[in-house]
Amino acid sequence: MGEDEATLLEATLLEAVKDANRPWPNRGEAVETLVQRGMAQADIAKITGLKPVTVSHLRTCFLNLTAKSRKMSEHHGMNNDAYYSLANETSKYQERVLAEAIRLTEKRDANRATLKGRRPPVGQITDKDIKDAIAAVRYK
Repeated sequence: MGEDEATLLEATLLEAVKDANRPWPNRGEAVETLVQRGMAQADIAKITGLKPVTVSHLRTCFLNLTAKSRKMSEHHGMNNDAYYSLANETSKYQERVLAEAIRLTEKRDANRATLKGRRPPVGQITDKDIKDAIAAVRYK
């Protein structure tokens, strides 16, 4: 790969990291690729304007989520904190936790009229949904 191609790839990956519309695991994959190519996470944070902890969490989401959990979470939509909480769950439980979170989200959405205050978008899995699902799956 020529120097121009490498620079273009790096720029493309950095744009992917900055793109807030991408799911966290996809952004984390770009972080991981940049790290494997020799860029430090602190440098990625500085260049993208993200906090170092955010870059670390993006990478964790990519590295720790199983392929099936990643696909399920992208299909159902999750907020960033929920991605990170799920990524910190052991791979043994991720799919069961996500299935329970989907059930909890559907239940919450069915009762939307009774919710007060700020509400997540319909169908979006929140960090609270994931944490409640972890409690239900792991500590029944």
